Amino acid sequence: MIVSPRLTPALASAVASGARALILARGPAAVPGDAGLPAHVVVHPRHQPPPGRPTLGPIWNLDWLQGWSWVDHAALPGLPAHNPLDHAFEHVAPDHVLLGHPADGWDDVDSALFVGWIHEQVPLVWTVAHGAGSVTFTTFTVHPEAGPVPDALLDALVRRAAGGRTPPPGSVTPG
Repeated sequence: MIVSPRLTPALASAVASGARALILARGPAAVPGDAGLPAHVVVHPRHQPPPGRPTLGPIWNLDWLQGWSWVDHAALPGLPAHNPLDHAFEHVAPDHVLLGHPADGWDDVDSALFVGWIHEQVPLVWTVAHGAGSVTFTTFTVHPEAGPVPDALLDALVRRAAGGRTPPPGSVTPG
């Protein structure tokens, strides 16, 4: 299990050979075009319009009345059970979104946001299978020292990327 701020060609090669990775993407440089993934993942600033559609403006800024952000609590348990995400998530609100996901088949997305009538849906947590491994991307701003939600989110993301599941709160795990 590898946690990194950037997907390098060497890391993509390790994933293809069976490694699992979590990319904590903070900007476009986190996923360079030469990474060699089967999916075209692009880290895009949330405050900028979608590529090729400048007239839409910054639609993912979460200041639209009809914006909705969500988390799949089965895939990332242990987080406050709020959809849409509320003030409990203020310390992890992403500055970027992930572009490139196909319009159908969202089973590989564990968190996303959309505006209007489910327009311009973009992942915030997306797992891409690559060879014998997989890489999970997130644009959530995870700083464990910022409080319990960032700490729980980082734990859930690591477990998700490693292929496991986080036990429900209060459950007993074998030691």
